[in-house]
Amino acid sequence: IYNSSLDLKQYPWRMSAVFNANVALSHKPRAIVYNSVKALNDHKSSGFKDRDSVIVNNGVDTALFRPDPTARQAARAKLGLSPDARVAIIVARVDPQKDWATVLRGLRLVDGLVTLAVGPTTAKLEPQPGLMLIGAHMTMQDLYPAADVFILPSAFGEGTSVAMCEAMSCGLPVIVTDVGD
Repeated sequence: IYNSSLDLKQYPWRMSAVFNANVALSHKPRAIVYNSVKALNDHKSSGFKDRDSVIVNNGVDTALFRPDPTARQAARAKLGLSPDARVAIIVARVDPQKDWATVLRGLRLVDGLVTLAVGPTTAKLEPQPGLMLIGAHMTMQDLYPAADVFILPSAFGEGTSVAMCEAMSCGLPVIVTDVGD
């Protein structure tokens, strides 16, 4: 389980139905694997059974995700970005949990910032100056080097973000909201 507490009011009723079914069936598996302490505790307080639950922290291949100045030049050239551009990257699906509306309002206040919106549903975002809608991208190690900073704008329920860990492994500073783990 990758999420801590979900704000189920932000989703269609089907999400609550699935969550409640998972609570009811949580006594069936021998163990439940979580990626953070907060996720385990939040799910326990929601009624999930704690039978041999374990926490397995997300891992990152640091040979693949690492600072690389030559990759930076190549990634920026491929995206048509100048070497001196100020670039942020957000890797997140368009979902109430990820709070794109708030982060996009904030990004409009930063003159000259180019923001790479990466995720399978980012094509749904409203275009705005400085926003590059990248969409799904399977080789993130080729994209992180183009950025100067990583942003994770989650409103609730974040466990431990794999994308954030990858970005940090690439040497990017991160700007995150104080939610979940």
